[in-house]
Amino acid sequence: MKKLQRKVASLLKTELKELYTITIRGIQIEISIPSTDFETRLGLLLQRIQQIIEAYFPSRQDDLLILIRDTGNRYANTFKIWKS
Repeated sequence: MKKLQRKVASLLKTELKELYTITIRGIQIEISIPSTDFETRLGLLLQRIQQIIEAYFPSRQDDLLILIRDTGNRYANTFKIWKS
């Protein structure tokens, strides 16, 4: 699982050219984004992450847990991408 997480985190750092901070914490990938992006672009970001992972990792042996939070720690959204 850790190997997949590292590959996905590295890919997201490359593909999401915005100024987002992407780290691995325990069993989840954490993405920190500005509050304004969280409030206005969260849905688009979720779709984009899903598309990126499906395109580069269509066959996954493990589930991925992704946490998106704003940089002010006011908002958070956790979602899971199931193994395929």
